[in-house]
Amino acid sequence: MNKNSWGCLVVLGALLAACAAPVSKPVSSIQNKGSVYSIAVPSTALALEFPADGFKIAQADDYRPYYFLTNDKTRLNVSFNFEPAAKCSTSEACRDYFAGRMKGAYPNKTNWRSSKVGDVYASENLDAPVNGLDLRQQHMNAHIIRDGVWIDVHLSKVRYQEADRELFLNFVRSIRVRSITARA
Repeated sequence: MNKNSWGCLVVLGALLAACAAPVSKPVSSIQNKGSVYSIAVPSTALALEFPADGFKIAQADDYRPYYFLTNDKTRLNVSFNFEPAAKCSTSEACRDYFAGRMKGAYPNKTNWRSSKVGDVYASENLDAPVNGLDLRQQHMNAHIIRDGVWIDVHLSKVRYQEADRELFLNFVRSIRVRSITARA
């Protein structure tokens, strides 16, 4: 073998060794910290926090980023979607933009309501029956804008009764966005 062939073999061997080395699992952006869940807000030094009481992670996609949690006790489902705030820059503008798109895409949804919960603007609607099946699934989307990131908090519950609205409102009121460096 000539000198160039040995050089190629050494490089190839190093590449194979690097590929075969164990890769440590990255830390997820959602963490259960006992009484609260904490989600790192992408591209910021912020964390979104909310009470962990009864919630279980059903889906965590750090790449997208998207997080879906369920609560067997209250039957409340919550998801968090993060994206750049390119289409809107305030909570109210994002609510209005989102609700407008939803109304166009889902004309059979009913009971549309726009509200403000603390300093967060939200839209609410109820799914119409599908093929005669009425799940009475209520939705609330609360829109939080921080450091150029649009956080869409989606809450839903089947067999919804108007008395359940307080669950939705209390959850939105409980959300905190904090500086990660301040909590170190």
